Amino acid sequence: MKFLADENFPRSAVQILCDAGFEIISVADGSAGSTDEKTLARCAAEKLTLLTLDKDFGTLCFISTSRLNVE
Repeated sequence: MKFLADENFPRSAVQILCDAGFEIISVADGSAGSTDEKTLARCAAEKLTLLTLDKDFGTLCFISTSRLNVE
């Protein structure tokens, strides 16, 4: 499983996960300032699991899948 850490996810936690052998990319490294929509689209395109403290992503996921009629 691969992870994408949102900008608000603690850098110390990202480092701990990396040290433990998890494959994790941080939005802060190269994609800083990306919108939530772009971050979510990247997760879908690259099959990444999002790590975030942003509660709005749940609503965004629901709206995105509703638009696509995904069941």
